[in-house]
Amino acid sequence: MVWNQNTSQNRMVIIGSIIICGIIASILLSGNGVWMIAGYNMLSSEKKEKIDAEKLSKFCGMVMLFVTITMVISLIYLITGIFFLFAIVVICFVAIITAIVWGSIRYIISPLRTGK
Repeated sequence: MVWNQNTSQNRMVIIGSIIICGIIASILLSGNGVWMIAGYNMLSSEKKEKIDAEKLSKFCGMVMLFVTITMVISLIYLITGIFFLFAIVVICFVAIITAIVWGSIRYIISPLRTGK
């Protein structure tokens, strides 16, 4: 698959998305981006005390960094058309979904049930 229509505009949109995702990932990785995590701010204060917010923020930052890397690989695939890169992108998205489910259980659901 070769990307022929508005190539420069499409690439600029993807590059802009990569930059935005990279900035969000760096904020989350610093441990100060808990306010960006959906659902965390809606918890009551006693539930928030049970969750290690810094670890949750760093985990979400790692997932976001992985999303950013996957977007870079998909951009390279769209430019070159190498099918192997498409297979890597699909595997990365499956890994991202698995990481999100695992992280939700590890950092949110488990602490709320056990109180640790």
